[in-house]
Amino acid sequence: MAEDSPALEGGLRPGDVIIEANGEKVDEVEDVDRIIKTEGKEKGVVMFLIVRDGHNLFRTIPVQ
Repeated sequence: MAEDSPALEGGLRPGDVIIEANGEKVDEVEDVDRIIKTEGKEKGVVMFLIVRDGHNLFRTIPVQ
């Protein structure tokens, strides 16, 4: 993850496991890419449910 990436600035960290994006279960990187390119661009943000160190967390990332 680049130091100036929106994901890092939005609170995602290397090692986070993305479980959902905008309430939709994700199984593969392609799922996340599709949600970012469709809903994310339309709404301007994507909300991720992630697992970090055994804890579930929500992070909202702006999308341009």
